[in-house]
Amino acid sequence: MAQPHKDEAYVYIDDFLRRLNENGGDTILNMGSQHTTSYKIASDYLFDYNLISSRKAFKDPTGIVDITPKGIEVLESGGFLIFISNLTKDMAEDKRIKQLQAQNEEANLELTTKTLRDFPVTKMRATIAFWIAIALALVEIVKLFF
Repeated sequence: MAQPHKDEAYVYIDDFLRRLNENGGDTILNMGSQHTTSYKIASDYLFDYNLISSRKAFKDPTGIVDITPKGIEVLESGGFLIFISNLTKDMAEDKRIKQLQAQNEEANLELTTKTLRDFPVTKMRATIAFWIAIALALVEIVKLFF
């Protein structure tokens, strides 16, 4: 369940990105009363997700801002709520992939450990088989001459 301030912030974000895109930049970040929690959340999201950029070298929520290519992409994809939803899905998919990779690495480690544990026994059996083969070959050679 979303918080009321976040829902309102998402509306602010979509509205501001739309206005910024229509004006072609050179817009002062003003989405309403700058003292509301929703405005603060919206302002933080716009900068944190790199949807807008400040003309200054630092985050300036009261200065002139430009829409970034990512901001245009969010606007064209249906808005900030859809962007967050897709981002959450991508994060869940990344988490699932990392879990599968960890399971794969664990299985590989187990297989390698088992192989290394069985190696001395296998080496000993191969050595014994080699000497038995040589002995049988010598017996056959002796049978040929005698």
